[in-house]
Order: sequence, then C-alpha cells, then structure tokens
Amino acid sequence: MAPTPGADSANQGRRQRGSTGILHCVAITTLVLIVAVGLAVLIHPAPLKRWNGGEVAVYYDAMEVRVVYDDQAMAWGEVAPFLHRHDNATEIQVPVVARSA
Repeated sequence: MAPTPGADSANQGRRQRGSTGILHCVAITTLVLIVAVGLAVLIHPAPLKRWNGGEVAVYYDAMEVRVVYDDQAMAWGEVAPFLHRHDNATEIQVPVVARSA
C-alpha cells in the first residue's frame, strides 16, 4: 500500500504542534511563576515594630461580674467605667447581688 501524499505533512504538523505545545506550557509556567513572585514581594508584610515599653493605659467602659456555680449564675453586678493606668494596680469593688431567675 502506497502512503498517501498528505500523510507526511499531517505527521509533520503534529510534531510541530507538539513542540509548540511544550513551549507554550513552559511560557505559561514561567509567566505564572513571575506573577506569583511579584505578588509575594508586593504583599509581603512589613516587619513588626517592637514596643518600646512606653506608657499604656486601658479604659474599661463596661465590665460585668458573675458568681457561677454548677453552670448557673447565682449573682452578678456591673462595674462602673474606669481607666487602668500603666503604673498602678486597680482595685475593683463590686456589690454582687443574688437575684432569682
């Protein structure tokens, strides 16, 4: 059986497309890697600054105290708003009143 005249050109076209496909895959992979590295550089978080031990105060605008026994609240009370400065110990006195549910 004699080969058809178009068979060699068809096989040659497949070979060319195969090598072009590999080059296309390499080009896409390289582009994806470049974009990924670029995004990693742009999105990289800045290093955290260390706290220098300066004065910090915390303001508590609401606080609740509960006395709980066996998963049941027995008594509770609210603390008035206060400022807790960095260099003191704040003592909180709360009248905790037992209430029936």
